[in-house]
Amino acid sequence: MIDFVIKKILRLFTVNIAILYFLPQIVSSVLYLEGAKTILFTAGVLAIANIFARPLVKLVMLPVNILSLGMLSWLSNVFILYLTLYIVPGFIISPFSFVGLEYQGFTIPAWDFSYFWTIVLVSFLISSVYSVISWIFDI
Repeated sequence: MIDFVIKKILRLFTVNIAILYFLPQIVSSVLYLEGAKTILFTAGVLAIANIFARPLVKLVMLPVNILSLGMLSWLSNVFILYLTLYIVPGFIISPFSFVGLEYQGFTIPAWDFSYFWTIVLVSFLISSVYSVISWIFDI
């Protein structure tokens, strides 16, 4: 049993390192003050929080998820990321400004995200990329 937990933590840790390394390329408001050291520490905290804190958060969020028919289950991911931001001092997320996009007549306007919505966006990106990696490599 303990082997299973250690392997799961190591898999989460490895995948989180890859995700956190490329995350600032997508969302420029994600900063690591001490570089690789902060990425490693953040990946470790995220892995441990996902294994030990997530079940507790899901249990606390159960009434809300039942009432909303599961539409607010993403709040547990946001809480885990906020907890990680609180624990890791060198991991910083600031409000994000999307400059907009125009391609062959298709336009996405510029958009400013508040601090909360930036955390929601980063949480969504982390969980989406993790889901894809888990699906591809059958983790």
